[in-house]
Amino acid sequence: MPRGNIKMTYFFQYGTTMLDRTLDRRVDTMRLEGQGKLTGWRMDFSRENGQPNLVQDTAGVVWGLLYLIEEHKLPALDKEEPGTRHEGVCSFEGRPETCVFYTYAAGNSQPGAEYLENLREIYRQASLPQGQIDKALGLIKA
Repeated sequence: MPRGNIKMTYFFQYGTTMLDRTLDRRVDTMRLEGQGKLTGWRMDFSRENGQPNLVQDTAGVVWGLLYLIEEHKLPALDKEEPGTRHEGVCSFEGRPETCVFYTYAAGNSQPGAEYLENLREIYRQASLPQGQIDKALGLIKA
């Protein structure tokens, strides 16, 4: 997505760091655009310390926030996000948009109650569906 002469792309963020305002200070030019939906993936808690991760699932849907970032800043984002960058298509305001997102190495721990409470609060603040958290925990069936 060009903005004048500058190529821009969307960064899909999920989990507790969605509203982390320090990221846009560490990788300048990032700007929160709004809610996004990534299909073909589902959220689980397979990351180290029971943090959210994404797993490919043709029937999966994950809601998160989309940030607009200058494409030439993606290497700086890679340094801040210690996972594997993927490119996909997110739905934003009913339109398909190219986006990048990250997955992480699997760990073997489960999220604690305090972490889940914080995650739920962040999803409430972002007006995102709580059901994907419950689904990832196995509390509701897909």
